[in-house]
Amino acid sequence: MEKVFGSLALFAMFANAQGFLAQMPSDENELEKSSEQTVKSSALIAEAPIVEEVKSKSGFILGIEGNFGEITLSQSFSFVIDNTTLHQIPEQKTKTFSFDGGLKLGYQHYFGEKQSYGVRVSAYGGAGTPADLSLKEGGKDISVLFKSSYLPIKAGVDLDFLWDFFEVGKHTLGLTLGFGYRFNYYLSLKNKDNWITQFSGQTTIGNKGFSDAYLHDFYPQIGLHYYLGHHQFELNYRFGGILSFDNGGQKDYFKTSETGGGMEESFFDTTIKNTNYL
Repeated sequence: MEKVFGSLALFAMFANAQGFLAQMPSDENELEKSSEQTVKSSALIAEAPIVEEVKSKSGFILGIEGNFGEITLSQSFSFVIDNTTLHQIPEQKTKTFSFDGGLKLGYQHYFGEKQSYGVRVSAYGGAGTPADLSLKEGGKDISVLFKSSYLPIKAGVDLDFLWDFFEVGKHTLGLTLGFGYRFNYYLSLKNKDNWITQFSGQTTIGNKGFSDAYLHDFYPQIGLHYYLGHHQFELNYRFGGILSFDNGGQKDYFKTSETGGGMEESFFDTTIKNTNYL
């Protein structure tokens, strides 16, 4: 009996060994095929392209803006007594360089996977250098000398369309097309002796403050913008003054005698216009 059980144990061990060997590749060819498939799978993984995610250029912007241009100030003077114009100085124009600077806040949004096209809405507020105005005329019976300054204070909004046509790494170059609106408030700076007139030997000194003026501007603009990472720089040409609306000219009336007994009939008529900006 011990010999029979020993033979059965040896047979079972032999059968298990045969089953294990049956699961292994039968020859070297199958081993080579399995190895080739493994190599091909590794090659496909290595050759798969690495897709980089395009960074979004949408978001809020905060910066500074500076504008260069020219202001044209026009003024005439009428010397009136008892509803009778005794003398009138025709309109004289003074052109002066202008600069204003301030803060700009806005939001821009780019569309699509390539982030090449976008739109931006921004608001601006700032102040500029004073614009000087002078009006003078000399004669035998009458002479007029007037000097004053206006401080420009500006606020407005802009809508721009953005096209980024060149982009490499952190560098982006694009075109800006848009239009905007500016409210221009000109604060009259009150001088001690704003104007002096003489008529028939009578001298009149006007110390009265002159009125402020305002102007509405609607304009298109075109320019280039450059991005260095998240830093943005832009240079635009603004066609200022294409559509301008003012307060219809500012008339400032004055008494025509030193004693103040005359009616406030004589007046200055002042108009302010903007020209192109960079």
